[in-house]
Amino acid sequence: MFVLLYHNGNDSVLQVLFAQDRENDSRMFFEKKLVVSAEAVVQWGKRKGVDLMWWIFGILALTAVVLGIAYGCFRFAFYVPRQKAFDPEAIELPEGAVYEPYWPDMERWIREARALPQERMYIKSFDGLNLHGIYYEYAPGAPIELMFHGYRGTSERDLSGAVQRCFRLGRSALIVDQRGSRYSGGNVISFGINEHKDCLKWVEYVLRRFGPEVKLILTGISMGAATVLMASNKDLPPNVIGILADCGFNSPKDIICDVMQKMGVPPKLGYP
Repeated sequence: MFVLLYHNGNDSVLQVLFAQDRENDSRMFFEKKLVVSAEAVVQWGKRKGVDLMWWIFGILALTAVVLGIAYGCFRFAFYVPRQKAFDPEAIELPEGAVYEPYWPDMERWIREARALPQERMYIKSFDGLNLHGIYYEYAPGAPIELMFHGYRGTSERDLSGAVQRCFRLGRSALIVDQRGSRYSGGNVISFGINEHKDCLKWVEYVLRRFGPEVKLILTGISMGAATVLMASNKDLPPNVIGILADCGFNSPKDIICDVMQKMGVPPKLGYP
């Protein structure tokens, strides 16, 4: 006879969920509470030739494997190691064959943005991180585009070209390093879950800095698009007159599961 017992949290109560008579292969499904002591379980295991320590060891080993895989997924998809220093003269471009045809333009946009008058701005996130942005003023009182880059990007790499676009439209630009990126603090990317709260903090800062009459446009690409769209679901001030969201994703869960699947691991390990 093989019996499967379930411990329901009470030290003295087990539940019998399933039993099988191996001699005649008959199976019985039932549920019954048994009031037993831990010593009785051990004695039962000895009588049946079952070493409970092996059961415990197997469960712990399986748990360790699952946790190890989940931690590896976290390091790959969510974690951002901090660099000790950045080379201010280096030009960072996105990797991949799809981007190569655009590298010359992207490098030119970065150099042009660096040559413009600019001001570095810093705020504190809702959870105490230092966040960094670069402000380019088109003219005093001009509308400001508050811009957010994509997954594992930087403000300069992803948004320098947008500064020129803002100027052509008569707007100032504030490009932001999202948490975990470049000059902003943090080590964890949350696919918009925390980033949209940072967006709200930037909106508050811009209103304090430039006054209650300033007009704002929230702009984001990829994960930055998700950031501004999530922020749009909150109580934004009437100063926000527009939102530009380029190639965002449906939800944090969808994009996290997609990243996990591309890693070749079950998506539920990244988003149970």
